[in-house]
Amino acid sequence: MKRFVYEHASVPVGIFSRRNFERRLLVNFPGRYDHATPDTPVPLCERAEDIMVIVLGGAGKHSMYLPTFGETRAVTRALTLADESEARSVEDSRARPIVS
Repeated sequence: MKRFVYEHASVPVGIFSRRNFERRLLVNFPGRYDHATPDTPVPLCERAEDIMVIVLGGAGKHSMYLPTFGETRAVTRALTLADESEARSVEDSRARPIVS
């Protein structure tokens, strides 16, 4: 799924303002967009591995897409409970306070 999204989800250079094009694409990707046309595709991320697939909601009006802002990376860390053990479930966090 990540590979499919990476290969098919892009936006054309033409949707970027001139200022954004110059400050973001030309600076962050030297040489890559020097000869770009308004139709040149810009991928949403650098690698398929940068995409995180999350399943939320349900069919129809409960479906959702959750974009991030800018160049961010997912961070996952264990939640530590007040007794210094790791939370393993929602029930753990309800039964004992989370400290970090």
